[in-house]
Amino acid sequence: MATNASIKEQTSKKLNIIDKLQRYAVRTFQQLLVHCLIAILLSILLGFFLCNYISINVSYFVAIISATSAASGALLAVSLAVATFFARYITDWRDRLIHKLKEDQEKLAMQMERSAKFHPEISRRLTELYLQSAFYIPGQAVDIEKLRLADEIFHNWAKEQAQRNNTKFDFGNLNTYESFEKHLFDAHLHSTELSYTLTQLHVVEVAGRSITTFSPLIITWVIIVIFTLVFAIVGGMSVIPESLNFPILLAPFYLFLVAIFALTKDITAILRHMRILEIGHEEAMVELVNKTTQNDAENINR
Repeated sequence: MATNASIKEQTSKKLNIIDKLQRYAVRTFQQLLVHCLIAILLSILLGFFLCNYISINVSYFVAIISATSAASGALLAVSLAVATFFARYITDWRDRLIHKLKEDQEKLAMQMERSAKFHPEISRRLTELYLQSAFYIPGQAVDIEKLRLADEIFHNWAKEQAQRNNTKFDFGNLNTYESFEKHLFDAHLHSTELSYTLTQLHVVEVAGRSITTFSPLIITWVIIVIFTLVFAIVGGMSVIPESLNFPILLAPFYLFLVAIFALTKDITAILRHMRILEIGHEEAMVELVNKTTQNDAENINR
């Protein structure tokens, strides 16, 4: 029986093969042109060598190419629907994040103003992160490295202060609400929320780039539909020699396989992308629980 490690290794190899094939899918117009040339060459070469051995009756030819045209038309509609849905999904997600970013900015600005009166060192170390959000323009790429460095300016310092002071505040005591610990606690919450929103904006901007890959795919379906419709009409007139029916079918069939592979990968990628936030949240919760359990165990040992 195969072990879990061997099963994972086999799955990884399969995924690597699929990922390698995906590089040759219809993602750009240059790739579309290459695939069209390959389809034409296949039709010419295989048609030349096999035309004397494979002959397709006119009625079968018309039926096959008409079915291919109908299937391509249906998949064209599916591709348009998926592209429209994903574009709308990305736009709505981005708009929600931009609205949330403004709210997070206001919360952090208010916290910095409050902290500046009592503990200005907190506000000074939040400045870089606040500026990162203040200068953000909707639609632009977020420099995730600069964001991480700006976030670390405050959080590394806050961690040192929390470990050094090792004191707590009382939520039920108003006298402790202007303490250094309470301000540090609130600043940590607001800065983490702002940093997370900017990180999500980075994710949505990267995800939005994949929308452009639908255009070559849609054009591919259009080419197949037009090609098959034309030859379905011409083939029905019985003006094409039966020896040429097989080569003519090769071109749309090849493009059909390439396009269906690309569409399948696009749909699975969208579903995986929509699931990624939920998975990330679950993993974050597990990590938080593990850290909390570990800290509790260390405190008990002390």
